[in-house]
Amino acid sequence: MAAWFGWLLSLLVVSALADDAWDIPQPYPLLSPLPNHGPSHPESGDPLVRALFPALVNFSQLQEYFALPRHAEASPSASFSGIKSLAQAQANVSVTGCGTIVLDWGAERAAWFEVRVEGLDAATSGLRLVGSVSEFNEPYTGKTRPLTQFGTQDGDSSSSASSTTTTITTTTSFWRLQTNTELYEGLRFTWLTVDGCNDTNDSTTTPGFPFYVTGVRVGAQVKPVNYTGSFASTDTNLTRVWYQGAYAVRLNMLSNAFGSILVDRGDRVSIQGDGHPTMAAALVAFGSPDTFSLVHTMLNKTDSGCQGCAPHVIDSGIMAYPIYWTMSVNDYFFASGNRTALLHFAPDVDNILRSAIKSFGTDPNIVWMGWDDRVGNGWCGPCPPEAQRAFAALVVRACQEFRTSLAAAGNATGAAKYKTIAANLTAVVRSWPSYPNEWDLHAAANAIVAGITTKNETLELLERLFANPVTVCSWSPFNTFFILQAAGHAGKQGLGHDIIRRCWVPMLELSPAGCFWELYSPEWGRFLDPNDKAPTRPSYCHPWSSGVTKYLSQYSLGVVALLPGFETFVAVPYVSPRHRRVSGSVPTPYGRVSIRAELFPSQADPVRSTGRRKQWKLRIEIEASVRGKLGLHDELAAALVPESLVVVVPSSSSSSSSS
Repeated sequence: MAAWFGWLLSLLVVSALADDAWDIPQPYPLLSPLPNHGPSHPESGDPLVRALFPALVNFSQLQEYFALPRHAEASPSASFSGIKSLAQAQANVSVTGCGTIVLDWGAERAAWFEVRVEGLDAATSGLRLVGSVSEFNEPYTGKTRPLTQFGTQDGDSSSSASSTTTTITTTTSFWRLQTNTELYEGLRFTWLTVDGCNDTNDSTTTPGFPFYVTGVRVGAQVKPVNYTGSFASTDTNLTRVWYQGAYAVRLNMLSNAFGSILVDRGDRVSIQGDGHPTMAAALVAFGSPDTFSLVHTMLNKTDSGCQGCAPHVIDSGIMAYPIYWTMSVNDYFFASGNRTALLHFAPDVDNILRSAIKSFGTDPNIVWMGWDDRVGNGWCGPCPPEAQRAFAALVVRACQEFRTSLAAAGNATGAAKYKTIAANLTAVVRSWPSYPNEWDLHAAANAIVAGITTKNETLELLERLFANPVTVCSWSPFNTFFILQAAGHAGKQGLGHDIIRRCWVPMLELSPAGCFWELYSPEWGRFLDPNDKAPTRPSYCHPWSSGVTKYLSQYSLGVVALLPGFETFVAVPYVSPRHRRVSGSVPTPYGRVSIRAELFPSQADPVRSTGRRKQWKLRIEIEASVRGKLGLHDELAAALVPESLVVVVPSSSSSSSSS
């Protein structure tokens, strides 16, 4: 009930703040018509998680809504009375001296800060209104500047004493913090500073007081896209992780591309390799014809394999980035089923892979492989051996995945070619003296997913490198995504959940109702409080860290396309005695594939003193519009009571099941 009421209140706030009392031009149309409410997802920090945009909404155009702060405080408090009224649409803060108001907006947004003031004559008083904005609880460097005024309105107010009535003319002025030409910033906190007082901050000797702050708001831009995927787990932190990753992607959806970062620090552009986890998460959280179109546009925009076809692709000189782009083409093909697009991109994928193959194993200048000292800690030129090995294994993986896409698209010749290439490259890697004993975490992860390792080698690498909670997190969640994928690919979903708990869950508490960070080290949790600024000042809303959302849909919910466009699929939901329930949906061109799996202790299995494992019963509900297969993890199948698996398929569903 509380979640529903909060959502309804937010829509009322949108209406209340969008009236004629605010005379400031806006860049986008207001959310209209106001969206209907969908299912409640209290684990999400997205203020519009329940929004259901109708089909008539123009998806290609950003829209905006307004919001009020969740909390306000002032220093010195004597300069501001009525500070709590700022959480209302009609505020009334009397300002009698200089000082600063700090506003917490409750959630990170792609937004800008606006203020309405009554009775301030800034031109003659010498007082200034200065604003600051940040993703954390101190002003972001370079984001403090005087507010820009956007006009005034004159109004009358009356006061009476005895039989005499006096009419006073008041002036209302409107102000906005503008830090860049696109207006929006990564915004969670703002500061409003009244400046220009004398040294004693004495309102009786400083002209211009009192005046009144009668409103504050943020305008927030949003892509009118619906959540078509969902996820829920016994572990509510895993659920929160799925939604926090999805929210970061949504905040960075632009009119015709995906941004790489929310705060404007000079690199807020579409970056080729950064976009790989971003688009992967978008496809499982927001998959729809409109989202498929946006991903297709982004792929065109960041295609460095088409010689002379596109303008400069940002960071395509990082040798791994075009490889990630080819993997995004494969993701898009299997999510959307767009065979024409796959065949259109195929020559460019081939160009990129052939270029990487030419220098395979020669320690080329790969430039960058991640923000972690094991792979060179950023811009490393030729980079250290671990980075070279990780890149080589990534190339093998990309060749394997391209082969799968070509085969599914009906290009048997191309598929056979890349099957041979992948096999030859695998043989080269396995012949290196360093393999596998000298391989570290990043290289091992790519080797496992590429199919380079044998089963025994995989188990040895997982035990040696992935089970260490001190070293399993890469410094960037971007790189940790590929480590996480290796655990899932090896069928070790429990290990994958442990990695998520170590490498993503702490950010839920450090940045509540926000996004995942550009960089993260588990040791930061020992000295950071929620909303503190992290060392190195990383971006707090970096969608390249959202690959974990894709992982949870693919390996925990377990829904994977067997044929492009989910013409057929397989569902292998992960449940265990520690993780007894998982549910959710994955969007497809044919509608959602929805699944719920729950594990129950067997009532017929008595408590034994022999040390025998307890046995379990499993119930799975699955609904889809296409045919699919149901699989079980080997360990779970062995723990089930014979004939205890119950599978429920609604009569309207076309799914078939097998175990």
